[in-house]
Amino acid sequence: MKKEPITITENNSGIKLNRWIQKTYPNLTLSHLNKLVRTGQIRVNGGRVKFNTVLNSGDELRLPPFIDSIEKDEKHERVFTIPRHISDQVKKQIIFEDDTLVIVNKPAGIPCQAGGTIQISMDRIMQKLYKDIEIRMTHRLDKETSGILIFAKTFEATKNIANQFKAKTTIKKYIALTNGVPEDSAGSIKIPLLKKGPKIIADPKGKEAETDYKTLWRTKNSACLEITPKTGRTHQIRVHLATVLGCPIIGDSLYNNKTLDKSTKETLHLTAYEITIQHPKTGMDVTFNAPYPVWAKQSG
Repeated sequence: MKKEPITITENNSGIKLNRWIQKTYPNLTLSHLNKLVRTGQIRVNGGRVKFNTVLNSGDELRLPPFIDSIEKDEKHERVFTIPRHISDQVKKQIIFEDDTLVIVNKPAGIPCQAGGTIQISMDRIMQKLYKDIEIRMTHRLDKETSGILIFAKTFEATKNIANQFKAKTTIKKYIALTNGVPEDSAGSIKIPLLKKGPKIIADPKGKEAETDYKTLWRTKNSACLEITPKTGRTHQIRVHLATVLGCPIIGDSLYNNKTLDKSTKETLHLTAYEITIQHPKTGMDVTFNAPYPVWAKQSG
């Protein structure tokens, strides 16, 4: 007996197939889902699909009839489980919420998206906290970076903010504490970046990247910088400061080869502390701030 097709609603428009399945059928493991997709047992509008196919409003999704009777696989249950203490930690870091947006001060050490061996991520944590809606992340931060992360409660808001990032109309400001002091107290770095293995390197063949910086305060061996990236390349700030200025960020295990104090080695001293966007509903410019990091406050 065939299962009746499911019509994707406007509220779920823009969601990826794997995300919709995991939300609707939490007992289905990723390996089982992969098999159903690979063998053509899951179809959209009559055609075969990929694991990350984007679903649109009005699409007809056909699933195998046995999907409703799949029992929980205890062996793989951990894939979908977010520890309570971690979701509580993130909930306490919500700094703004209205009927369109949720602004979170992302803790350092939590990746933005799940995938592969990554089981605990900001997107899954937020989905656990907002079970009744399809909450979507609008941009990303490195796993090690803390600070402002914007989630949208509607597909329209997600698309609106994504377009703002694409058009480079958003203004992002970061705070970083570095090993070493820049020769100039302020400046602009315009060096292309290229991915090479696990790292990003400065290379003329790479993609355009631009980073503005100014020194907030300095000591003999370190500097606290305010950074405004004009582009959004992977590891852009970390690479520009380390390879161009010669001032790697304290706690950067990937780009900092200098001797670090043991008390700071595990924490990347980089936070996205401010962002200005145009509110997708009101059209007004709004600025959100994360708490100023303790390590960025000048002592004495």
